[in-house]
Amino acid sequence: MSFDLFFRCMSDESADPLTVPKAAIVEELARELHMRRQHYPDRIAKGKMSREDANREISIIAAIHADLAVDLLLTPGSEDAAAKARREADERLAPFSWRELVSCLRREIAIRRKFYPRMLSTGDRSPADLRAQLERLEAAHFLYWALGRGFWPEELTHFRADPTAMTAADHRIWREAYAKHRTHFIPFTLAPRGAYASVAEHHGKAA
Repeated sequence: MSFDLFFRCMSDESADPLTVPKAAIVEELARELHMRRQHYPDRIAKGKMSREDANREISIIAAIHADLAVDLLLTPGSEDAAAKARREADERLAPFSWRELVSCLRREIAIRRKFYPRMLSTGDRSPADLRAQLERLEAAHFLYWALGRGFWPEELTHFRADPTAMTAADHRIWREAYAKHRTHFIPFTLAPRGAYASVAEHHGKAA
């Protein structure tokens, strides 16, 4: 899947992403991680996936799960546990670029958007359950893509393991890249579902 700068953030039936509870997002990521660990060995055995790709996909979801789970520990009295979990999450995230995190979530969202309607037609799954599973993963993607959680410019990837080595010029590159990324979206107070400013501008010129 190529990196689509206009990837649709939320399905029509999904709730606004910032209204989806963080605990529910973390729970869905844990469910997806369990499913991958359970089913990927069979895909490898059937030649549908390489072991390397399977391990990487599992590791990325595990890293995203660990990263967001830290937020649930940010309560008074749990500072030490949160700090330890933050260090462990950062270690899991370190091997992957920000774009890899976003792309991994998109691959799973694309699969669900394609196959959930078929699953609904069989009547084996509750429509509410399938909708919730999709919107929770879409909300996770929204946090990383639209809000820029863990954002890191590709040209500064080599500094992710040690940001303290960045120079003033490197920090300026980071700030400018992040500012450019945020201008890609209509302000979230006006479009809380992740609408793209450049799309709106294009439609305005066409009119």
